[in-house]
Amino acid sequence: MKRIFLLIICFSIISLTAFAQSLNPRTGKTQGPNAKSSIDFVSTLTNSTSDVADSMFNWQIIELNLVSGWSFQMCDTETCLSNLAVGATSNFKLIKNGVGEMKSSFIPNSIAGNGSVKILIKSLKSTFMDTISVNGHAWTTAVKEIKQAKDVSFYPNPAKDVLTIRYPTRENINIEIFNILGVKIRTFNHIGFETELKIDDLQNGIYFIRFKDDAKIFSRSFTKIQ
Repeated sequence: MKRIFLLIICFSIISLTAFAQSLNPRTGKTQGPNAKSSIDFVSTLTNSTSDVADSMFNWQIIELNLVSGWSFQMCDTETCLSNLAVGATSNFKLIKNGVGEMKSSFIPNSIAGNGSVKILIKSLKSTFMDTISVNGHAWTTAVKEIKQAKDVSFYPNPAKDVLTIRYPTRENINIEIFNILGVKIRTFNHIGFETELKIDDLQNGIYFIRFKDDAKIFSRSFTKIQ
């Protein structure tokens, strides 16, 4: 009976130690347009240890596959490091009962493609060790987004059946809609102040509106929903 009792105690101690720190999520995918400054994936590190001294951690990049021209950035609870390669490492602190973000970011630099990374996370005191594995994808954005002028607006966004654009003009201009691959799929004529664009037959997803008035080019994104 005494031996069983000791085994139960030992198992309880091991269980508590095993769950003292946790990382979630550990795997995933992230994506975005290649014009985006970064494509991010965030994991949460939780330090539920009962040992106040168990507060120092380390991360290390053990696998990294990037498209030529891409770069990679890693942010822990204390700092962010950029232009990283396999073997890059850093120590950081997360206090007892603390919760911190571990953000891994693919920097596409306007280049489409796919990348992957695996990052080892470990405690410098306990036996805790885990990995973050992320696949990143950047799609081509043929239509460059330009900051919207104050006299241009459209609503609603997201839109279901009709997207209304407001832009005062005396000239007849063409409003074009592109998909995320940069393929033009629709053209509308606009004159006056307001035009309704029927989009009920479009598939769900992200689209871009673009039109040119004299030397000004306007381009903005919207989301089509059911």
